[in-house]
Amino acid sequence: MSNAAKAVRTLIIGAGVAGLSLGCYLRDGDFLILEKEEGAGGYLKQICNGDFSFDIGVKCIHASSSEVVHFVEEIVGEENLDRGYARSAYLNHGKLHALPRLEHPVQPLGKRADFRAYAFANYGELAESYMIPYAEKTWTATASEIDYRAAVTKSKAPGGYLYPRGGMQELTDRMAERLGDHLRLHSKVTEVDPKAKTVKLAGGEIMCYQRLISTVPLPQLIRMIAGVPAEVGSAADKLNFNSMATVAVALEGCIGVEYHYVLVPERRYSFRRLSFPRNFSPGLVPPGRDSILAEVNLPRGERNMACDAEHRGDFIQAVLGQIAETGLLRACRVLGANLTWVGLAHIVPDFCWRPSLDVLEGFLKSRGIRTLGRFAEWKYMNIDDTILEASAISKDILGGRRIRPAAMEARTIQHKTDIARDSL
Repeated sequence: MSNAAKAVRTLIIGAGVAGLSLGCYLRDGDFLILEKEEGAGGYLKQICNGDFSFDIGVKCIHASSSEVVHFVEEIVGEENLDRGYARSAYLNHGKLHALPRLEHPVQPLGKRADFRAYAFANYGELAESYMIPYAEKTWTATASEIDYRAAVTKSKAPGGYLYPRGGMQELTDRMAERLGDHLRLHSKVTEVDPKAKTVKLAGGEIMCYQRLISTVPLPQLIRMIAGVPAEVGSAADKLNFNSMATVAVALEGCIGVEYHYVLVPERRYSFRRLSFPRNFSPGLVPPGRDSILAEVNLPRGERNMACDAEHRGDFIQAVLGQIAETGLLRACRVLGANLTWVGLAHIVPDFCWRPSLDVLEGFLKSRGIRTLGRFAEWKYMNIDDTILEASAISKDILGGRRIRPAAMEARTIQHKTDIARDSL
């Protein structure tokens, strides 16, 4: 070990909402967060187009836990939060319909564990018109390929949502400001050696740790680790995901839709969901104007013309034409539209998911590495789930002491760029 190697008790890889939340709970302990990008925030970074702001996909903070509410209020400030209850609908033959409630318990399926069987057993005719086509557009896989035990989670008691008035990036910006020198940007980890308890950075720097917590996508972490057995590498390769292109549309005039988002199961539309930023927080659009965010999911590796600079305009125009077909633009004029590509958008819970995850979790546990966050743990987690898990991990690290988020002197963050879970 080099005498020049920096040593830290707790090393956290990644400064998205997971890593930042954990850092805020750890306060001024001996920890360091390494982030490869020039700014923190991860998937909560925003797209800004003039006076219009868009999240990259529908995001909000579920207020189902008092601990999460208190955490977010302390970080952002109660006066800087919009609150409400998310309203959703689905589009069917040009009309918006409220989502129905499941009126009876989930039916046992025996050996049939695919999502198609689950949908028909529990939703009847609605499975064919809504559940199955929407699920297939979301996961870009057939419903029979999806393990419903992985895809369907228990519903939380309604608790409304919290939304920072400056957009979701406001939450991670405020967290990053509190962390001071505990957050280090432009620091890409290229190799992890669990035996030596070291990490190597892109510039060749070696850092020593006593405890390692990764918030980066699980397949990426496995590729970083030295000496990974073949079966572990194979399990990581079997983790399935898809990609997404979002089209953010700025509008003159108001749409007049009361819903926060509309789910679109009809296959004639390329997008699977439309959301309306103004309904989460009026400050995301200028007065007298409105906006729509369309999400188009694409299979893993299918970059399509959304990623081709020459054809991006054609992709955007096709999406705008389809939005116009819904009738939502009748009272509006399009001022502009931007496309954002998200390479890792959704975990696809197919039948390889659980067996592969069992192998990977066992391997990481044997190497003393913990993971935190949706893509790090490779399971569906809302932002509130992530914050609660960060709290639990911090108590393990600090010996069970309950703590409040860090209140260190803030430093200015110059950088600002760019699902509530869908009801299925």
